[in-house]
Amino acid sequence: MKKSIFALCLICIQTQFIYSQKTNCINGAVFQINTSEPVGYAAISIKGKSIGTAANDLGNFSFYFSDSLKNDTLMISSLGFKTYQKPINQILNDSIKTFYLDSTNIPIQPLFVLSKGETAEQIVRKAIKKIKKNYPTKMYYMDAFYRELCMRDDRYARLIEAAVSIQDFGYDTDLNLAKIKINEIRKSDSYLEYDLRSKIYKKIFGETNLILNIYNSDYVRAIQNCSYTNFLCKDNINRHVFTLSGCNYIDKKLIYVISYRDTLWDSKITVRTGDIGGNIYIQADDYAIIKFEWGFYAVNNSNQGKEWYFKNKYFLSYNVTYRKYDGKYYPTFIQEIKPVSTAMKTNSSDTIQGKQYVLSTLMVNNILTRRRDFSRIKNAEKEILTKDIYEKKFPYHPDFWKSYNIVLLNPLIQSVNIDLQKNKSLEEQFKSNGE
Repeated sequence: MKKSIFALCLICIQTQFIYSQKTNCINGAVFQINTSEPVGYAAISIKGKSIGTAANDLGNFSFYFSDSLKNDTLMISSLGFKTYQKPINQILNDSIKTFYLDSTNIPIQPLFVLSKGETAEQIVRKAIKKIKKNYPTKMYYMDAFYRELCMRDDRYARLIEAAVSIQDFGYDTDLNLAKIKINEIRKSDSYLEYDLRSKIYKKIFGETNLILNIYNSDYVRAIQNCSYTNFLCKDNINRHVFTLSGCNYIDKKLIYVISYRDTLWDSKITVRTGDIGGNIYIQADDYAIIKFEWGFYAVNNSNQGKEWYFKNKYFLSYNVTYRKYDGKYYPTFIQEIKPVSTAMKTNSSDTIQGKQYVLSTLMVNNILTRRRDFSRIKNAEKEILTKDIYEKKFPYHPDFWKSYNIVLLNPLIQSVNIDLQKNKSLEEQFKSNGE
């Protein structure tokens, strides 16, 4: 009993210490130095530390960090640019926090790389062999921000934001061993529509848990669980065509840009309405996959079947970016576009097609690799695949979100507020939908 009381007191003291720490915030925007164009989704981090955030598609960000880090160095990086570095205490004193990234010169062209004797497919296969070396093979823990933005045609129909924890056991283990726990959640009212067939399907099979779904879309991590669409699996790689389409740099490190396409259906269909493929970015010095894009895209010269595609472009799309920390690469930013699984298309008219899609984002805020720095996620706490998190009962804590690192919503998307705030403000919806 004494031990239990002592442990409880220790937890309370630690909790008070965490919330009593002074929090600093850098509100900024990232642009290209030559064109003043925004650098979308740039990685914001602190040199040598595991915490970070990401800019939105317009380059805007808010980065919260403890007072103990104000003497460290802020880093802003993006593919094709030189990494920006500046002491945080100097940035805090700046009245205007606008950051400009300088593009890197690209003197090496694809023909030069191919002349060295490596084909695009050989580069990809070598990267696959290096996965166990480049990615963690021991248990690790990540704190992450998750957003789920549902659309019905061109209107926003539902918003969910959550603070989650991820416990994984390494890239050489079964992906099903990974656990995800929701710590905080806030959600709007839902304007998604379900016809009778959709309601019956949802009742029988449940709704897909998209937090698990987006984490499973990390095909580098999921190579131990070979799915049909994972182009990196040994059972699937032979049906793909790989082409070295270009080269890029992060600082002085050469990046191979390799495009790929699934050829499975080439001989089986006469009219192709879509292609499966994308791009993979491989670092030349260690053959680490630092980013990949996968998608089921509409073919530009075909209008057939486009009524099923989101914005007439995507049926399904993944985008995964990795960051090196403590000698290993970890997923830090994942985006997914996919149809609402139980109600992709509910009705149609001259003005409404009834297409319902989900835009999901998972951004890792912190990476913990030492076992003593985190508590394991219990089986009772982990998310399950067939439970939609919108149905999850959870209290809303507005103070938590005031200093939590999120991906800022694009301020130009005014229709988010217009569509979702038909009857009451988002803040009122967050409160009423809290437990």
